[in-house]
Amino acid sequence: MCTFRVILINFAAMGKTESWFWYFAWFITAIAVAGNALVIFLIATKHHLQKKPNWFILSLAIADLFVAFTYIPPFHACRKWLPCSKDGWFVRQTIKWTFLYASVSNLFVLTLDRYIALTSPLRHKWLVTPARIALSVITAWILPVISRVGVFAPVYYKSKATASKYLVPVFLVMFEFLPCILLSCFTFHMVYIVRKRRRSSRAIEDSSTELNSLNMRVHVRDERRANYNIRVIVSVVGLFILCYSVDVYTCFCDIFSLSSVSRHLWYARHLLLVTNSALNPVAYALFKRDIRQAILTLGCVKSNNRVTTFTEN
Repeated sequence: MCTFRVILINFAAMGKTESWFWYFAWFITAIAVAGNALVIFLIATKHHLQKKPNWFILSLAIADLFVAFTYIPPFHACRKWLPCSKDGWFVRQTIKWTFLYASVSNLFVLTLDRYIALTSPLRHKWLVTPARIALSVITAWILPVISRVGVFAPVYYKSKATASKYLVPVFLVMFEFLPCILLSCFTFHMVYIVRKRRRSSRAIEDSSTELNSLNMRVHVRDERRANYNIRVIVSVVGLFILCYSVDVYTCFCDIFSLSSVSRHLWYARHLLLVTNSALNPVAYALFKRDIRQAILTLGCVKSNNRVTTFTEN
């Protein structure tokens, strides 16, 4: 979220330059809508997908779907079809950034849940109840609404200078910079734990003479499940940091007048923010076993054979 002055300059420049931006933007938007809609449909209709971690994924997919609806389509409408007034621009920005912040908040809650599940699995069993999951998801949605609609909008209409000078940097740090740092720390720690457990399990396998025992099979199954969980988190968090780091850089340069930002970097900023919401469903499909299985069997003809479903705690 940057100042009104720089965004106006960016918009004016966009009308004079390559049309490839819009082709890429609409293509990415289509992927975001289709992918997140598919994830929402699967979790809402498939009973075996309605597990604890998937409720967080469902909330994140809803936020990403609204990002796809409220970023490029209104942006393109204001540029090509119906020029927006300053008030119309502000309303569009408010809606867009509310859902972007909701996506960040839901990603943070999802990562925190997986972090607790990996570092304290026994504690996670009794700590993460359906009521607390609902409370976490509601908080992830309410906080962006309060911040952008309840706080920023009134201050902006009262004093644009005050909002741009104080609230824009605060929200940039709170919803983009700090999440990048914290999510990186959580993810690196989880990767370290998984790698450490993997080395320990290999040492046990090398020294054990009863590799076919029930306990060993359960241990290997739990290790594979943890590996799938960490792949989802690493891919989603990595995409978030890659996509949002460009926005953090450009906004810091604008807010603190550190350096000028090229027009092409502004294009990349817009594309990457939408790309983050578009590629999250791809990460689920590739690395989350139960969702991948549901996608693979979605279009198949039903047979008498029993389809094995995978669940992840």
